[in-house]
Amino acid sequence: MFSESELNNRGIDSIFPRTFDQGASFDFVPSLECEGWPAIANTFLSRERQWPPKHLIDQIVKDGFHIVPKCSLGGDKELEWRISFSKAEITLFENMTKMQVLDKVKTLNN
Repeated sequence: MFSESELNNRGIDSIFPRTFDQGASFDFVPSLECEGWPAIANTFLSRERQWPPKHLIDQIVKDGFHIVPKCSLGGDKELEWRISFSKAEITLFENMTKMQVLDKVKTLNN
């Protein structure tokens, strides 16, 4: 098994949660890191909101996104990829208040 730094040195981009409990699991998925923001997701940037603040949105865009090999149901496994916003999700999670985290956990459990 490789460490995160060994994977990054081999040109493999990996996204690891900074902290997780014993019950957490994660997958290693090949991905291509992309700069900027995909046009199909522009509504995330422009919609009215109270949270997250603009500086956090700017950071998320600066950090980019990934594409991963994942086809749609009945799709072509050799040709189809999907957009992954895992990096953005981690950034958002790390910047949530305790109340936001508890609310998110409650929503996921319903």
